[in-house]
This record gives sequence, structure tokens and C-alpha cells, in this order.
Amino acid sequence: MSTITSTQPTTGLSLRMVTFTNSPLPGSQTIARFEQPGPCLACLSPLRDAGILPACGEGVSPASSSFPAVSSFVAQQQQDAGKMPATREAKMASPHADGTSASQPAEGFLLLTLNPANQAAGAKQAEAWMQAGASSNTVLRQSVEGGWILYSPGRAVICAPENVAQDLQVALADVQFHDGLLRKLEAQVAKDWPVAVDHIPLAHRADLARSGGLKALTTDTLTRRMTCARIEWPLLVPTGPMTDAARKLAAKLRDSLDIEDRLETLDGQIEVYEDLCEVANQRLSDYSHFYREFIVEILIVLLLGAEVTVALMNYFYTE
Repeated sequence: MSTITSTQPTTGLSLRMVTFTNSPLPGSQTIARFEQPGPCLACLSPLRDAGILPACGEGVSPASSSFPAVSSFVAQQQQDAGKMPATREAKMASPHADGTSASQPAEGFLLLTLNPANQAAGAKQAEAWMQAGASSNTVLRQSVEGGWILYSPGRAVICAPENVAQDLQVALADVQFHDGLLRKLEAQVAKDWPVAVDHIPLAHRADLARSGGLKALTTDTLTRRMTCARIEWPLLVPTGPMTDAARKLAAKLRDSLDIEDRLETLDGQIEVYEDLCEVANQRLSDYSHFYREFIVEILIVLLLGAEVTVALMNYFYTE
């Protein structure tokens, strides 16, 4: 397996990016494949013109103007390929095109590798880089064979021998991918709570004028339920080909990230949306049927009245 790096030689740090896309990127190495909720590749690529890492304590984020190679990386690679692979944002622009609106995380994550022989010089710098990009997320640390790893959403550090590091990056890609999907669903559900609360009156009073909003909420809820159902198993258990060391790391990270508990919580939250949509749609359907039946009955009465009127006119005029 070849190694692709962008290295800061003084500390033995190598910075790369793992991109989640449904098409291979030029100059990249496919390190993992995912089938649920839609086909996706994890492509490992160097950061072109990335320069050196910031000094210890200097903050850098993927969108930072002080580190433009990260923010423009995917666009550059796609431009070179002459096509635009579908990413999470592209799918979310038309979220119900295929029923898998959250099928791929946006862009991927930054991967920093550190040679254990140089960790005295690079460990503090790597830890500072992780903390700078962690935002409100906790940086997780796990011991691995010959070293350690750091993990937070969007970033990871591997300090291990090269042969071990190549296996562990597969595990990190797997966890980043599925943790990203789960976080996306959690964010979508949390964002729509006010919308759901606003639709509570429809559970006991039909309003045809609001049927469009209810339809959108129902569609979003069903899409999230389908996505959640499709990724449930790979969320809980690593399903791709991995070494024992990689599978062990993936399992430990899932446990540290409380994936199972978060999935159970998300399932309960989506169920609340489903119950609301079911009751509101039933109320709206009943009202719609009643309204149509009422119109038909009115028309029948009018026709009968017209028939009686014609009959009376004929009777009086013939007399």
C-alpha cells in the first residue's frame, strides 16, 4: 500500500485529507468503501501547497483563511477530475431525490500522522492542532499498538508505526463517516423541533392551508427514518474489511462516542415526529374527506331543489 503525504520534516508530521465522495479523486488512494445509506468512497489525498503546520497553540480550522489548502481541497480535486462528485451538500440541495438525503458527509476529515520516533518534538504540536479544531467537541485519545491516536469530528491524529498507521486510518475513516452521518441526523432533528411544535395544533384541528408544511415535515421525517434504519447496523458494528487492530480501535471509538445510546435517543426523537405526523395527517385526511362529502351533499341538495322547482313550474304552468 502506497503512502501519500504532505510532510513537515522537522517533526515528522504528515498532513492529509480523507474525502468522502462517490467518485474517486485524481491522485488519491481509496482506503475504504461504504454501502449504506448509499455507495461512498473514502479517498486519502495529500494537501497541496499546505505548507507547514501551525506552531503549537496557533489555531487552524478547515475553513480558515490562514490554511486555504484545506478549504479549497475538494474543489481543486473535483476541478481536476472534470466533474463534481455528489457530496452531502449536493444531496441536501435536493434532499428527496433518492430518499437518502444524508448519504455522505461533507468533504471528510483531516488526518495527521506522527512518526513515534519524532513524537517528542511533534506530539505537543499535534495535540494543539487537535484542540484548535475541536471546537466544543471533546478530543478522544486511545492507545494503539506502538502508539496512540487522537479523534474529534473532522480531525484525527495517528502516532504509530507506518504499517500499523495504514490499518488504523481505515478504522478512523469508518468512524468519522458513520459518526458524521449520525451527527447530521441529530442536527436535523434538533433544528426541526420548533417546526414540530408549531404543527402540534394540527393534531386536533385540521387546517388545509398548512397541508404543505405538514407534507414537508412528514417527508423529512420519513427520509430520516429510512436513513437511520439503513445505517443502524454499520453505526453499531464496523462492517468493512479491517485488520483486528483496526476493528478494535473502531469499536473503542464507537463506545467512547456513545454511538449506541445516541442512536437510541435519535430513534426515540424520530418516533415523536412520526407520531405527530401520523395524527396530524389523519386529522387532515378526515377533514378533507368530510369537506368533499359535504360539497357533494350540497350539490345533491341543490340538484334536488332544482328538480323540484322545475316540476312545480311545469305543474303550475300546465294548469
